[in-house]
Amino acid sequence: MKTTNHTTLYSQEMLSWSVTNGILAFAIVSGNCLILAAFCKNQRLLRMRTNYFILSLCVADLIVGLVSIPLTICEQFAYSDTSIKLPRFIHPLSLTVDIFSGFASIFALAMIALERVFCVYFPHKHKTTPRSTYFSLIALVWFLSGLMASLRLLQFFKVLGITVFFYAMFCLLLGSLLIMLLGYLCVWRRVRQRTKYHFHHRLTTQEKKFAVTLLIITATFIVTWMPFHVINIIGYFSVKTLLGVPFTVIKSTKLLQFCNSLANPIIYTFRIRDFRKTLAAFTKT
Repeated sequence: MKTTNHTTLYSQEMLSWSVTNGILAFAIVSGNCLILAAFCKNQRLLRMRTNYFILSLCVADLIVGLVSIPLTICEQFAYSDTSIKLPRFIHPLSLTVDIFSGFASIFALAMIALERVFCVYFPHKHKTTPRSTYFSLIALVWFLSGLMASLRLLQFFKVLGITVFFYAMFCLLLGSLLIMLLGYLCVWRRVRQRTKYHFHHRLTTQEKKFAVTLLIITATFIVTWMPFHVINIIGYFSVKTLLGVPFTVIKSTKLLQFCNSLANPIIYTFRIRDFRKTLAAFTKT
């Protein structure tokens, strides 16, 4: 009887997580589709080349809402009801897509930080940089993301050891975070210098506002992503410690990570005027 009650409670809990994830997936897809529509509607958004990376980030977020979360929900249903038999490829596919979309976000944010440093410190070279350079960098973002996803898949099938994937993930994640933090520190320092000497005040104000917006996006990413990766690091070094972490905590940190894909379009809407004006035009039509 106790076992039956425990099973029932576990099934109800997994169902609750599935419903919550489903609502989140719908919100993520809706929000990021609006951002993509804004890009199509307002060509001015593409004049600022940093927005190419934001567009790439938006696509990564869409993959989370369209693929990563639905696959997670499928697995949750299978865990809650043993009568449900999922195809064997679902779990490795879920892991691979999760890594792919996640690192696409990480690398896009790192590229945005580097591009802002280049823009602020070398404005003349920045203006003459061809679009092909940006497209090449975006291709590099997705190539590296695919490489990390491939390493995860090879590790799952035990072609590679867990150590190879873990240290590759850890180094790239840490390196990207350092690029973001140091990049915005340099940008903020440069903008403050320009403000101090009243250098192109109007342009400096715009740069400052945009830098703050990108800093908010990066800070949100760190807050939403770090808890789950801290748990991953704990699990790598001590499985026994990981088993002591409550199931609810693990699922909550994963949900928080998914929430980052919803936070980005909200930040764009409230912080970037062209996005806000374009989306307002959609609501009127």
